[in-house]
Amino acid sequence: MKTKILILTSSLLFLLNSCVSVKLVPDYSDAIENKIIETQKQNEKLYLELLVLPQDQRTYENTSKEYLEVESNINSILFQYQSRERNEDFVKMAKLLKDNFIQYKNEHKDKNTLSDSEISLYIAYINGFWQPLLTAERALKNIKN
Repeated sequence: MKTKILILTSSLLFLLNSCVSVKLVPDYSDAIENKIIETQKQNEKLYLELLVLPQDQRTYENTSKEYLEVESNINSILFQYQSRERNEDFVKMAKLLKDNFIQYKNEHKDKNTLSDSEISLYIAYINGFWQPLLTAERALKNIKN
């Protein structure tokens, strides 16, 4: 009798386990991954182009269009994350990226020019926000649905 109950219980648990799954993360998006990669490249290019210019030519006005384009693309990534279900953590990461990018942009606007060391720090700091975003999106590829 105990064997029958054990077999029945085990079978029931196995059946329930194979039928029920809870998904706590969003689906992977190739489009978002590509947008992250392209926008990070664009962001890095902005700073690298500043580095090759003489310091007196590194004015905010000379790069305002590039700043706006990068910011627009960051907003697009954030919008896509906000539109996707189960995406709260990704939205937080994208907001941090956006807030810090805007902070660096405003610092450039206020100072009007940036030194080599400031640009190098901005590259390092902003990539510290891009990296987890890309890593998290790529990790979704490996999650079985």
